[in-house]
Amino acid sequence: GALTYSITVQNNGNAAATNVMVTDNLPNLANGTLVIGTITTPQGSCTTAGDTITCNLGTLEANSSLTIVIPVTVGLTSNYCYSSTTLSNVATLSATGMSSKISNSAATTVNCPGSANLTIQKSASATQVTRGGTLTYTVVVNNGGTAPATNVVVTDNLPNLSNGSITVQSATSTVGGACQINGTAITCNVGTLNQNQQATITVVVTVGAISNTCSSSTTIANAATVASTNMSSQTSNSVNTTVNCPDVGTGEVTITKSD
Repeated sequence: GALTYSITVQNNGNAAATNVMVTDNLPNLANGTLVIGTITTPQGSCTTAGDTITCNLGTLEANSSLTIVIPVTVGLTSNYCYSSTTLSNVATLSATGMSSKISNSAATTVNCPGSANLTIQKSASATQVTRGGTLTYTVVVNNGGTAPATNVVVTDNLPNLSNGSITVQSATSTVGGACQINGTAITCNVGTLNQNQQATITVVVTVGAISNTCSSSTTIANAATVASTNMSSQTSNSVNTTVNCPDVGTGEVTITKSD
């Protein structure tokens, strides 16, 4: 957005002030920039060096004043903006035979434009599963922001299973196109998620053994991640599932010998 600073210099004395100079160091804007426009002054000239403005005004007669007008454009350096910030700015005046003076502080609140705010939650259909059984993961992505989230991508890299394997049977999303499955890595291109819109991704896996040996249960932990063009990536809660050995039963073998 546009912002205009006005600096008024007034000589209340009974003699002219010579070599009048005004300097203004514009403040830094977190995650943003201030672009200086065309500065106007009724006398003298102003130059810029980065965010520093220097105005050489020459002589200011007694009981006279002038106003310097500085237009700036407030911009973002990235698509990420989560909270408002305050710009505080002062200018400094100097002249021959006079100690420098600092103006009052001009404070301006810079608000974010409409921004996306994605959250991601993950859950599992069971806290325990037996090797050879089926497990369903559900990932819910919600945009609670004030603007659409664009190019939303959800990734879910399923964990390795000691002495076992996880096979992805299917992965679907309620928003966007088909999910891509590459081994145990799942990528869902959700696309645009409007404000207050939700996408639910369902992943069905089979937990299998790679051998007939299973001596103890194990725990698999898994989380999913969401990212978009106008928001940094977010990681879901971790879902823990205990994988138990199948119940193979016990046999009882006896041997008898006789003469």
